[in-house]
Amino acid sequence: MEIGQRPTGPAPFFDDVDRGYVVAQLEGRMDAPVDLTVTVRRSSPLLLPGATPPEGAEEARRAEQLAREVAALEPRIRLTVSDEGAGDVPAFTVASRASAGSVRFLGVPRVNGFRALLEALRRASTGDPGVAPEWARALDRLPRPVHAQVFATPT
Repeated sequence: MEIGQRPTGPAPFFDDVDRGYVVAQLEGRMDAPVDLTVTVRRSSPLLLPGATPPEGAEEARRAEQLAREVAALEPRIRLTVSDEGAGDVPAFTVASRASAGSVRFLGVPRVNGFRALLEALRRASTGDPGVAPEWARALDRLPRPVHAQVFATPT
């Protein structure tokens, strides 16, 4: 870069160490394609230059950027970015034909949440639920679909 020149576009989400970590977690550990859908509320294209962007616009931009960078590192990840049904908080949904159900993350996953996102991508791809076989059999016997929620807060 020349002196006095500013980089164009947003700064990368990952540095080289982070990219290496993502590749190490996914490369050669995924079987079937995985659908990663990121639902974000985008700011209006009618927003005037210099106007204050709507609340959550920066978080939505970071969520989309994170998803694009992860998908660029693993060819089995099929990324869709949508604003349909978007709320104030970005949502990441992981699904695959190799496994039943889907996993949804609200907000931009950070630290342990990000590790959980990578694990969800890998497990969705392999169909491995990550529970003991007797638990998997018990879950298969449930009479109807179950919606489970797990809440995590940074400490």
